[in-house]
Formats: sequence, C-alpha cells, structure tokens
Amino acid sequence: MIVETIRVDMITAVKSGDNARRDILKLVLGEVELITARTGVLPNDEKTFQIIRKVIDSNDQVIKILTEKLENCLIYLPEWSTYDRKRESLLRENETLTAYLPKMLTLDEIVKALPEDIVEQVKNSSVGDYGKMTGLVMKYLKGKGLSVDGNHVKLAILNIKG
Repeated sequence: MIVETIRVDMITAVKSGDNARRDILKLVLGEVELITARTGVLPNDEKTFQIIRKVIDSNDQVIKILTEKLENCLIYLPEWSTYDRKRESLLRENETLTAYLPKMLTLDEIVKALPEDIVEQVKNSSVGDYGKMTGLVMKYLKGKGLSVDGNHVKLAILNIKG
C-alpha cells in the first residue's frame, strides 16, 4: 500500500535530516490517520491518492496567490523574499507528493485506451448526454485500473465528438 511507502520514506527523511520532505509526508500521514480514526479502517490507495491531490491543490492555491503578489509588486519589499521562499517550498512539496501519485493518462492516451464501442457511443451521443458519457468513460478507465483526470476525460469526449 502507498501508505507504507510514504511511512518508510518519511522515516528515511527523518534520518537524512530532510525536514521539508519529512513535514509534507507527515502531513499526508496525519490525514490518513485522521480518516482511520474516524472510520476504523486504513484508507485504500485510491483514497490516499485523493488526500495527496487535496494537499497539492491546496498548495497550488497558495502558490497562485503568492505568484500574483510577487508579479504585482511595484517596489521591492523585504517580505517579498519570504513570499518567494514560501512559493519555492510549496513547489518542492508538490514535486515530492506528485511522485507518489500514479501516472495520469494524457488526452491522447485516454482516447487510445477506449474500445471502439465506447468511442461510437460517445460520437453518437447528444449534447444532453455529455455527463452520462463522461461517467461511462470514467467508469471504463477506472475499471481498467487507469488513472485519469476528469478534465482530461471531458476534453477527450469533446475531441471524439469532433
């Protein structure tokens, strides 16, 4: 399970003195332990991936705010270097966490992974069936154990429809 890999990597980070890596992995493990305490069950890999994505999304929001502040400054102020360091730290955290996520299929890979019958269903569907087609494609790909981004699936459906 991915939780065990993260746990081992956190211990390695502690031993090597990599505090930034230790802290972000500890945060993820803390979220996992919170879910375990609430449900009585250790989250499976997919739920752990959701936790990791949630942390990455949160970091991305802060990175966006810090980047906007840095881009909009007219004069240099001492706190800007703090913002820049924080932004760089969050980018490194995201890089660390992304390594634990399964590789997401690209737009082209999604289209190639779909069998002809599903492609035909998508092509012949009406605009009102867009949500239904997204669900069909997601269910098929997830059933094959493939990791996909919902936005990429939506774009793949639009590409298939032409």
